[in-house]
This record gives sequence, C-alpha cells and structure tokens, in this order.
Amino acid sequence: MNDSNGEAQTQINKDAERIFGVVTACVATLGLVAMIVLGGNFVRVKDFRNPLNHVYVSLFTANTLFSVTALVGQTVRFASGSPRLPNWACQLEGAVLTCMVVVSMWSVSHIGTERYNIVIKQRSWSLSTHRAGILFTWGFVSFFGISTALIGMYLQHPGLSVCTINLTSRDPRFLAVDITGAFIYNGASIVVSVFCYTTIARAIVDVRSRRLRTASRQYEEGMVGSGAAKSIDSPPKPMIKPIDIQPALTALSIASSYFVTWTAFAWGIVLPEMITGEHAGGSDAAVLEPVLWMLIAWQCSVWDVVLISMVDKDLRAGVFRMVGRWLPPRLRSGTVSVQCKDAHPLADTIRTSNGSQKFGGHVGPKSIRTAVDSRYL
Repeated sequence: MNDSNGEAQTQINKDAERIFGVVTACVATLGLVAMIVLGGNFVRVKDFRNPLNHVYVSLFTANTLFSVTALVGQTVRFASGSPRLPNWACQLEGAVLTCMVVVSMWSVSHIGTERYNIVIKQRSWSLSTHRAGILFTWGFVSFFGISTALIGMYLQHPGLSVCTINLTSRDPRFLAVDITGAFIYNGASIVVSVFCYTTIARAIVDVRSRRLRTASRQYEEGMVGSGAAKSIDSPPKPMIKPIDIQPALTALSIASSYFVTWTAFAWGIVLPEMITGEHAGGSDAAVLEPVLWMLIAWQCSVWDVVLISMVDKDLRAGVFRMVGRWLPPRLRSGTVSVQCKDAHPLADTIRTSNGSQKFGGHVGPKSIRTAVDSRYL
C-alpha cells in the first residue's frame, strides 16, 4: 500500500515538473519579449537626468536576467530529456534566480524611499548617491549568491522544474543564511517599503480630500452670492505637490503588487518550510509550491515592466506610438488620438482651439495640429 502511494506521489511530482517547466518557459519568453518592447520604450522615453529612472533600469535588468536564467534552465532540461540539472548547474541557476528576486525587492524599497523623500520631505538624493545604492545592491547580492552556491544551498524540490533556495534543511549554515536573508535583509526592506508607501498613500488621499473640501467650500460661497468675501481660513497647503502625484501612484502600484505576491509567498512557502522543515503543503506540495513559485516568476519577469508601462502616462503614450506604427494606416487615427492625449497635458485645450483643421475628432488650428503631430508621431 505504501509502495503504491509512493509511486503515485512520484508520478504526481513528475507531471507537476513537466507542467511547471512548460509554464516557466512560456512566462520567461513572455518576460523577455515584454522587456525588449516595453523596457526599450522606457529607455527611449524617460529622462535619465532623473535619478529614479536608474533604479527602474536596475529593476528591469534583474527581471531580464531572471527570465534568461529560467528560460535557459528549461531549455537545457528539455534538450537533455532529464528533469534535473547537474549539481553545479543547479547551484548556478538557484543563485541567479534568488539574487534577482532580492534585487527586485530592494529596488522597490529604493523607489519607495526616494518617493518618500520627494513627496514628504521635499528633498532628493543626488544621482551619485542613487548609483552608489544600486552598486551596493548588486555587489551584495553577488556576494550572497556566490557564498550560498559554494555551500550547496540550492536544490530542486519535487514538483518544481527550477532550483530554489533550500528552506527545509536543518544544517546550521543553511539556517543562518535563511534567517539572515529572510528576517534581516528582506525583512528590513519590506518594513522600509511598507512605511514609505503607506505614508505616501496617506498623503495622496489627504490631498484629494482637501481638494474636495475646497471645491465644496467654493461652491457654497458661490451659492451665497458672487460678491461674498472669500473665506479667511484658506485650506492648508497640500503636503504633496500635484506634479509628484503621478510618479507616486506608479510606485504605489508596483509596491502593491509586490506586497500581494510576497505575502502569499511568505505565508505559503517561506514560514511553513522554515518552521516545520517540510515542503509547504505536505502531500499537496507538488500543487502548492509550483503555483506560488510561478507567482514569483510572473512578478519578477513580466508584471513589473507591464504595470509600469500601463500606469505611467509618458510610457503609455510611447506604447501607443509603437502600436500605431504596427497597425494598418486606416486604423492609426484612433491610436494617434489616444496617445497624443496621454502624452500632452494640454492636448484637450489644443484640440478645442479655433481653426478649420480637425485633430482627434476636435477642431484645432493647422499650425498647432502640425506641431503636435511632428512631436508625438
């Protein structure tokens, strides 16, 4: 009876590994395509005199290396016909994947800290300081990856087709690395991120509520009479500048997706395996672990660059421009109208000016229409 149960569990693990391998290869390929298209658009559109854009490039680089490593690992497995890599290759794959995940987490924390300084403290670090932080991040994770690979920290769990960090071992060296990495380095990063992004979110909500109160007050004063004096107690100056709201919302969107992903991963895999010393899910490990690891793979290869490109107004306009070039000429007009509206904050005003030429369904002077077309097409 036990033998039959063991054979059934082994077969379940093999099936899960095959499915996980195919899905991982597809996600990694999609991540590379997204990074080439959307990441290239980021480099073309963004101004790199802004120090924060260097942090985004560091994040995208980590995502690209994550996708390349996962895709190469699956290709080798498919080509060799073996679901397992040699030990040295497994250690290399696990080290690179783990390090790129850490870089992604620290980059999100770095972005949150900078947004906090700009929005709340009304100050910003210099470009050299940001570069030093990026170099420290990559230097530290390189040291971490090499040292953990040398002691054989990584293995391929049943049901997975990638090598990951061993959280179930009771080896004192492994426990020291797990505790240090999970609760000191990554834990500190998460605490900093939660504090910064929570403060930013409260500031944005406060600004919007003040705007609503101000509009309501002005409406009530207007109802009393157009000649009524303005209220003496004018609304306080907002904590956050309007120009900083959009970048802050972009950072908040990224952080929110990370918090959801890492909360599920921590409660589903990290804590259970470190506490019990057994694979998360017990007999259902071949089902639970692949799903949670795939969530991490999706976050660290595809979702970052897609989310940033869709939330950021300038990047979204660049995407519409690329789509407009690929579409047939008869389908380009609608795309051009949308991307110009996103790209230019005064587009609505321009399109409603007096004149005889139409642009995006509105009337505007020919000179203004030509200027907008030449800049944004």
